[in-house]
Amino acid sequence: MIPGIKQYNLSGHFENAMIIKNVNIYFDGKITSRTVFFTDDSRKALSFMMPGESKFGTGFSEVIKMLKGEMNVLLPD
Repeated sequence: MIPGIKQYNLSGHFENAMIIKNVNIYFDGKITSRTVFFTDDSRKALSFMMPGESKFGTGFSEVIKMLKGEMNVLLPD
């Protein structure tokens, strides 16, 4: 335990990971994203989104795991 720091359930924590400090900033700072690399050479994006509308175009499928909040996703026609 760290004195003065609220303790959270760490069942969803990353082990043996490296987070890149450089941040990707989108939509005037309402969405930020950092890359997390793992020892098996896989990577994930750790993103924070503020309320609002955003439209992203990607060339591939993505899996999004939300930890808190809600989101509506519109799929292309």
